[in-house]
Amino acid sequence: MLNESENYNYIFPKPKSSYFVGTNSENLQIPGTEVRASIVIDGLTVLDFKDKEWRKADKDLSKNFYKMLLEKIPMTYKKSEISLDFHEIITKKTVSIYKTPTLSRFEYEATYNNTVPFGYNENYEIYASFDDIKIFCSSVFGLMHALKSLFQAGYVVVYYDQSGSHTPDGKPGEYKKLHLKNLPFNINDRPRLNFRSLLIDSGRYYLEPEYIKSIIFTMSLLKMNALHWHITDDQSFPIEIKEYPRLQEKGANHLGYIHNNIKYKKNKNNYYKESDVKDIVQFAKSVGIRVIPEIDIPAHTLSWGKGYNNLTTQCPKFLEKKYNEINGKYTYSLPLDVSNEFVYTVIGAIFDELNDLFPDPYIHIGGDEVQKECWDEDMEQKKRMVQDHNILDTSQYLIFFFNRLKPIIESKLPKKRIIFWEDVMDNIGDDEINSLKTINNKDKISKSFQNILNHNNIFQVWRGPNQFNTLKTTKTPFIYSFGNYLDPSYQSCNKFTNCLFDQENEISTYQKSKLLIGMEACAWEMVPNGDVYSVEKDGSKQERSFNQRLWPRLLAISEKMWSEGKPYLDLISEKEKEIIVQNTIKRGKKMLKLLDKTIKNHNLVDSDKIIGDLY
Repeated sequence: MLNESENYNYIFPKPKSSYFVGTNSENLQIPGTEVRASIVIDGLTVLDFKDKEWRKADKDLSKNFYKMLLEKIPMTYKKSEISLDFHEIITKKTVSIYKTPTLSRFEYEATYNNTVPFGYNENYEIYASFDDIKIFCSSVFGLMHALKSLFQAGYVVVYYDQSGSHTPDGKPGEYKKLHLKNLPFNINDRPRLNFRSLLIDSGRYYLEPEYIKSIIFTMSLLKMNALHWHITDDQSFPIEIKEYPRLQEKGANHLGYIHNNIKYKKNKNNYYKESDVKDIVQFAKSVGIRVIPEIDIPAHTLSWGKGYNNLTTQCPKFLEKKYNEINGKYTYSLPLDVSNEFVYTVIGAIFDELNDLFPDPYIHIGGDEVQKECWDEDMEQKKRMVQDHNILDTSQYLIFFFNRLKPIIESKLPKKRIIFWEDVMDNIGDDEINSLKTINNKDKISKSFQNILNHNNIFQVWRGPNQFNTLKTTKTPFIYSFGNYLDPSYQSCNKFTNCLFDQENEISTYQKSKLLIGMEACAWEMVPNGDVYSVEKDGSKQERSFNQRLWPRLLAISEKMWSEGKPYLDLISEKEKEIIVQNTIKRGKKMLKLLDKTIKNHNLVDSDKIIGDLY
């Protein structure tokens, strides 16, 4: 039985600004019928928009999201399990929505007219009293966060209606109501970071569209706002490209595993059709999540060559030498043949598809882990690069590639901001440009590099803080992922407390530079159903799933992304630090149970052991 002494006001992530919870035992009930119907019933509207500035599309999105929360939130209780009495407000508008300005006019202009969530348009305030509930927010995304916090501040109760007057279909059956307690309370909240992302890796394991949607909904509950979809890699090309169908037909299943011993069910249709992608992107929009695609080039492209052999570099000796137990057979970062014009034709067609399928203003095109040694082995490619482009040294191929890619990006992706992995800076830095062994095109390539490293493009930092000075000098914005790798190979944070507190000083420093766009947790090489043997950091083999590895860690990382930073940790006592940890754990345990049921994988982790090793 639930009892009155329990505190249901666990907001996760913790509000960044402030919140106040009353101690009065009187409770407020929001009728579920009007929520489910999203219409005025008996003169009562659940979401009452008070300002004309609200667009109809935003109103509909908000009402549908509220309905989705009521239907999807699994932490429900039967009325017989509730020992509390509730006052039902039946004469007043229960939730009043007020439009407020974004927190900064400059940042508002950078949010693409509130079509994507981006920090400064995600602020909200909630005032819940005995009379009504008021929400103040600057966009539909702030309103979504407010609704999530409302559901965390209470709990959903299932009722049975014999008359059918409260059920959606008008027939006898169950219906839900959201209950709030400990009135009055208010929350004043905004995110710490503008960009709060998770990477998923379908290039190494095909994730079913419905599973991706469950990930997206669970991210939304954690108040994250972006999904970085690493679509292709050496192991697979699992997305439909209509103009070049052999890419997905031959490249989607050519390996079928990411590690040895994986129990992988092959299917000839294990790629994402246009309808799949549109459905995923539309669902993400409905819960306030951006979807940013990545097609990693020019490396990690072995799968491209399965459909069109002349797209990729020929270096079998290099690949054989790179075989290891984790990567499997011949799967190590094969680069494209940058001398072949057909490569750029295919890239243009891929960009056309991505531009049509993904409306987000960002797109990721990789640029990481390019293997010069592989280019060294391909004598025919080297011969063409000398004859056609006067380039002798394979260390300059990446510069040439991006120089050749620039007009394609400008033509095919004119409104996109391009994201690169930080490796690009290693390969085309000033030293490489100055030593370029070409004839009459040194100035042209140097300018191309400057066009890559500028404020219009974004770098993703994953190896540590070493590139920060370069980014700061060139005033180049970046996303920070170091310390947030969750895959078996890296496991940057193994404990809840590590994921919560590590990198605090660095993040605070980067925030002051005004160049940090946000953070991203990277879930590489993940398999949903516990069917992959991973090599742990201590050398042991463990059978672990995506859910076991991801959610307990992401719980802590999402708090770090949203809530106020803790750079003062070195200045407080261990006792004070432990209080912070235990308070976070207390809120986290309830949230973890909710996530567990939301993604339909019960008991993914023992919440009592959340502060220990997280698998």
